[in-house]
Order: sequence, then C-alpha cells, then structure tokens
Amino acid sequence: MLPNAIPLDTRVLILCAGEGERWGEYLGKPKQLAPIFGVPLLVRTAGQVQHYFGVSPVIVTHDPRLHIPGCDSFCPEQRRWVVETFLSTACLWSSRTVVLLGNVLYTDAAITICRAASGGLVIFGRQGASIFTGKRYGELFGLSFTRDYSDFVTHCLIQVIGDATRGGRGKLWEFYFLAQREPPSGRPPIEFCEIHDYTEDFDSPEEYHYLKRLCEWALSSAPALRLLAILWSSVFCAPYASWHRWKQWWHDRRNTRRTTLPLSRPQTSPSHRAAA
Repeated sequence: MLPNAIPLDTRVLILCAGEGERWGEYLGKPKQLAPIFGVPLLVRTAGQVQHYFGVSPVIVTHDPRLHIPGCDSFCPEQRRWVVETFLSTACLWSSRTVVLLGNVLYTDAAITICRAASGGLVIFGRQGASIFTGKRYGELFGLSFTRDYSDFVTHCLIQVIGDATRGGRGKLWEFYFLAQREPPSGRPPIEFCEIHDYTEDFDSPEEYHYLKRLCEWALSSAPALRLLAILWSSVFCAPYASWHRWKQWWHDRRNTRRTTLPLSRPQTSPSHRAAA
C-alpha cells in the first residue's frame, strides 16, 4: 500500500503531440511506442502512473496510434510547440495537475518523486549533465501545479508562446526561466525538484538504442547487469558529465550580471538548453 493517499482530484497528463522529426518514424511507429523492457514506452509510463498515482493518465496526442487502452485521450487544438500543447490542455487542469512527457523513460523512483511533490508549482528535471547516462545537457521531465497557480501558469505559457512566434524555442525551459524570473505575486516561488538517475528522454534512434541498453542493464533483476551499468556510468559517464557541469558553473559565474535577456536567449549555460 502506498504511504500517502493520492487526492481523487489529481490529474496526470502525458504530452505526446510533438512531430518527432529526429525520430523519423523509425521502427514504423512513434517514439513513444518504442519498446523498453519489451513494453512500449508510453504503455510503461501509463502503468507507472496507474500504480503510483492510483489514477489513469490522459494521453495528449493527435496520433490515434498513441491511444492507450484504459486511458483517456485528448487532442490539443494547437501543438506547434510543447508549451502550446500544454496550454491547450487548460480545460483538463484539476485541483492538482501533473504533466509528464511521452518521450521520457521514467524510473519508478522518478515517478515517486513526482507523486510526492508538495503544493504550488514544482518543476521536475535535471539542472546539468547526467553522471548516469552521460548526457551533457540538463533536462526537464515534467511539472506539477495546484489550481491556485493556474492563472500564473497560463500567463507564463502565453508569454513563452508569444516569444516562440518571434523566433524563440517554445520549450519548457523557457517556461521555467520566465516563472523563475517573474515569480507569482503573493505565493511561494516555484520549486525545482532535481531528478538525477537513469530517467532520460530520447529524440533520435541513436539516443534510443543507447538509453534502452543502459537502462535495461541498470534496472535489470540480474546483479551482473546492474553492476555493468554502474561500471559504465562510473568510468565513462561521470567524468564526462563532471566536465560539462564544471563548464556550466564557469559559464554561469561569468554571466551572473546578465539579468535582462529575452526569453529566446535565457540567462543560463548551454548545458541547460535541452530539447525538453
């Protein structure tokens, strides 16, 4: 039994409305259906949500192939950027809304962290390079917010969408940068909840095969495979990630006075500029 009951008015959304240009219909299916442990990634994530949250997620997609039995689906009106897809789901927001991404392989520990997030607006992600997977960028894996932050979330999303129409990226990082720079008035500031384990996203076939192999080692029931993953991360990934984290720290240290950049040029190091 889970230690704390999940409120009945918690809604979990899984965003799966991107075009997947780098994926290019590899395997003849969307990347959200690429198999991990022999199970389509989206089916695995939906099962984790059902187990840890006790609710079925809503799959936000325009692709009928991504309709999962036992889960509701929602087709967003606008989906040019992930923030536009997110804003299109406003009619689904509940007393507490959790937003996850369909192209992320979540560990059970990561889903537990998302489930246990406190009230307010919480961003889930990794601020820099990963010592587990070796990915040199930070990543955002989702967010959680309560109803009293809905207007603030809407306001930030509209601004980021406006910036995207002028050449910005329209990514969740821009939403985070803006919410951090202009915190909600009269409410606690947003919280960044670090998830630093084998949780990772992928966009290309090469990234998929690498992450699939590494995570199937790391999360295997066989001790020898888990040991192999630990050795790989320790010998190859951790030194590489430490180098990029040092470069990120040095970059941020040199740019601490730059506080008025537009959203399309956020005040952060290149290590933050992930595809989330």
